[in-house]
Amino acid sequence: MKEHVNDDYIEYRTITNFVDVVPEPSALKLYLNLPFHALDDPDQLCKDVTLSNHLGQGDVEVSLSVDSAMDDVLYLVLQAFDYQGEEANV
Repeated sequence: MKEHVNDDYIEYRTITNFVDVVPEPSALKLYLNLPFHALDDPDQLCKDVTLSNHLGQGDVEVSLSVDSAMDDVLYLVLQAFDYQGEEANV
């Protein structure tokens, strides 16, 4: 896994980005690089941003703040990581 810091966000990648982290004043916005329909989001924390203009790559947005359940957000990030791993093996 590699980390690359841009002016506006930090990207984490294997072969391609699996999550981009955009710091904001009250939270971190995470953009997960997998299709929204492929995500298992039992707590409905994510938003489909496929057609919106945003920093970073990814069709799925989730916010991480002090009030967030870290385990729930990590579960979502790991899905993007696994998805990119599967894509690399195709």
